[in-house]
Amino acid sequence: MNIIQSIAASWTGRIGLVLLVIAALLTAYASSSGLPSRSSLSTVEGRVMEATQITHTKGRRGQAASVTSVDFQLAIQAPGSTDTVKLTIPSNEITRAQVTALINERVRAEYDGERDVYALSSGGKEVITYDASWNKRATAIQVWAERGKLFFGLAIPLVLIGWPLGARKRRKQAATAG
Repeated sequence: MNIIQSIAASWTGRIGLVLLVIAALLTAYASSSGLPSRSSLSTVEGRVMEATQITHTKGRRGQAASVTSVDFQLAIQAPGSTDTVKLTIPSNEITRAQVTALINERVRAEYDGERDVYALSSGGKEVITYDASWNKRATAIQVWAERGKLFFGLAIPLVLIGWPLGARKRRKQAATAG
């Protein structure tokens, strides 16, 4: 008998297989989410022309929307340029009061290719340090990896229990059919 078919023949095995897929996806996400080194970051210096709060909501039809995260977007204009660079900072790294205080101030920001700020300074003072930002983001990625391990831990016993249960079910079906 095919092992996968035997496992999938029982509900316990099916749940275990689904949890294995979820665990693999979480683990793959965590391992592919590498953080940039400081030397690979781009830098912009200029005046903060505008600051915007971006609220991300998540909801389903027929349900009230719930706030999932809040980010701040800074529009920075370099001296002698008419173009602005829009950069994003998560609200867990900077407060609204700090963002408000940055408007019309000169700043220096270090950011990655997705325009996420990793370091920000204004007036010679560091508002966001690279090390603190990197540590917070690394911790968030580690949480996803830990969730993947948890799902693997739940899935393996279910698959191992579902295998003989499904095999027995398939033998009974084969006996009644034949």
